Amino acid sequence: MYKVLLVDDEYMVTEGLKRLIPFEKWDMQVVATANHADDALDYVKENPVDVIISDVNMPDKTGLEMIKEMKERLPDTYYILLSGYQEFEYVKKAMNLSVVDYLVKPVDKVELSHLLEKIARQLQEKVEQSQTLSQELDEAGFTNYLAGKDRWWIGLSKEKARLLHYSLLCFRTRLADFHL
Repeated sequence: MYKVLLVDDEYMVTEGLKRLIPFEKWDMQVVATANHADDALDYVKENPVDVIISDVNMPDKTGLEMIKEMKERLPDTYYILLSGYQEFEYVKKAMNLSVVDYLVKPVDKVELSHLLEKIARQLQEKVEQSQTLSQELDEAGFTNYLAGKDRWWIGLSKEKARLLHYSLLCFRTRLADFHL
């Protein structure tokens, strides 16, 4: 499931979104809510999420400031901003932060639903496009796989990546010896 974090200083807004929006319809789950931007920042330090829906105006730190900080840690997360105001300056700053959308409160359930459906499709496409290599591939299979790709990405843990790096170094050494 894709993880969603709701951030708003108004408790009724976060609870209303949890009850009003059928997140599970798009394979999403609200994993946490936060009443302050700093609480949300603390949460994502230990718990990465896929989607963040946040208010713009909150005490101490705005949603825009929070997103700017979060982007350093979670650059691929989808951010949606909510605001009671349709101020051009907020919209402009949101666009500069590559926020997915800026919705004016009260939030239109249909509009937010369409947006979440679009995000879910994009997340699913990323999963389908990200081909990971199994550590069970033998050297010949690995070489054949790479030969057919212009670009490739390997989703491995650091430990497995180190082992793969070592294997590639050994393979390159043997290949260099072969060409001599």
